Amino acid sequence: MRKRNANNIAIIVAAGSSRRYGGKTPKQYLEITGKSILRLVVEKFNNHPDIDAVIVSVNNNSVAMYKSAVSGIDLLPHVIGGETRQKSVCNALEKIKNYSPKKVLIHDAARILVDEDIISDLISELDRSKAVIPASNVRDTIKYAENNIIKKTIPRDNLFLAQTPQAFEYETILNLHRKYSDLDFTDDSSLCEHDG
Repeated sequence: MRKRNANNIAIIVAAGSSRRYGGKTPKQYLEITGKSILRLVVEKFNNHPDIDAVIVSVNNNSVAMYKSAVSGIDLLPHVIGGETRQKSVCNALEKIKNYSPKKVLIHDAARILVDEDIISDLISELDRSKAVIPASNVRDTIKYAENNIIKKTIPRDNLFLAQTPQAFEYETILNLHRKYSDLDFTDDSSLCEHDG
């Protein structure tokens, strides 16, 4: 851990079991060019000049794999994730409270293609907003179907694909996670939307 007070903390969500992916090894622990996906992601955030500290939310059954994957990297002590992604993030948000963070970036461990400029832009934008996410335009034609029958084509002009990392004022996202702990959202910005 770099320092006691950490203004900008990255939370890496690595507590998933990769059920949708399949296979015996969770995808965040698969290797690319001799390093695990998790290590490559953690290094990207840990080496960024605007990130003060990194914490990883880990599946209780994968602690040994986690320790091996990040061996030698200066990180905050890991946190055990929950039954859902939302609970895993909340556990990490609660664990970092003593470091008095101002801003947090929340990133999915399996998303390896995170851009350094995106991290910088998100942190900078938090000076003007309480929450900000990267998103890309939908380029494919989108069909709405019921019972495998196409009912309509949805105009894509106002459709975007949400990406991570998602960035938040720490107290805002912590309070929203506490407030909506009984609901289950697939990404953190959805809590902000739900709260208006």
